[in-house]
Amino acid sequence: MSDQPVIVSPSSTERAEGKYCKDSLRRAIEGLNRDGVIYLDNIVDPEHVEKLRLAMLDEAKILKAKKGNNVSQYNQGVATNFIQSPPLTNQSLFYENIYANHFVHQVVSYYLGPSPSWSFITGNNANKQTTDRQDVHKGSSFIHPLAPSIIIANFPLCEFSPENGSTEMWLGSHATTDPDDQMWPAQYPKSQAPLCFIRPELVEERRKVRPPIQIACKPGGVLLRDQRIWHAGMTNASNEDRIMLAMMFMAAWFPNDRKFKLPYFAKEILESKPLAVNVQAKYVSEAECEESLHQWGSGIQPSDPNYQSLWEVAQLKNNLEV
Repeated sequence: MSDQPVIVSPSSTERAEGKYCKDSLRRAIEGLNRDGVIYLDNIVDPEHVEKLRLAMLDEAKILKAKKGNNVSQYNQGVATNFIQSPPLTNQSLFYENIYANHFVHQVVSYYLGPSPSWSFITGNNANKQTTDRQDVHKGSSFIHPLAPSIIIANFPLCEFSPENGSTEMWLGSHATTDPDDQMWPAQYPKSQAPLCFIRPELVEERRKVRPPIQIACKPGGVLLRDQRIWHAGMTNASNEDRIMLAMMFMAAWFPNDRKFKLPYFAKEILESKPLAVNVQAKYVSEAECEESLHQWGSGIQPSDPNYQSLWEVAQLKNNLEV
């Protein structure tokens, strides 16, 4: 089995039409089902990516100065990377081929089913010259479905490599994982939701079957990953921050009706052409949108209070110790 994800590169005809042909879609869907990750190459304007990267690098300096050495202000409590939203209120940087990429939407809608929702957007900054890494985890601290329900689209804003902290991916781990693989709070049953971290003994078992990799990416491509796949943020030994955008898409049947905020001007851009996804956003003033940036809340949690019943919590009682 290949230790690299499927790479789908658009032909000149596909680029002109703004969509993949059936064979390209087949390869993309097969790759997501088998590996949980695929790489869509050359579908974003690199010049747009570079302008966005420079803007976010400038803001990153301000954000890091505010965070200082307080690890609680960093992603997963490790001062290696932190959540950083893109500059959504800057209309000159709100590019259609990034925020309404038809190649991404096409693949997402075939993998998750018709009319998925774009339900969240954020970004991730891997600090330069770091030595710590995250523990292996999933992108969900809730009882997730055992089927494709959420996809993350990562837009690299620079070259990604093991040297500068490309994400560690455990290919194929999504296919058999369930909430029992995750660590549960010791205070059960007060808490009926697992932590996102994978039980260490299972990580080592998986390593023997299919060890993790760090995928090389370049600006202009997009990495799609199933929310269930095991992954971890890595050290960035380079002299520059490594930044990427992250857009979350949810299946139409997934019980989440929360909305993220976008400025009013984004509505005209996003609604100028038909989209294969529903934009689950609340359009607000630029000031209100700006206030919501860089906040990582409970936007991906199921909004249905009865959702926990979809999984038999009782069968997890033997695996609750952290």
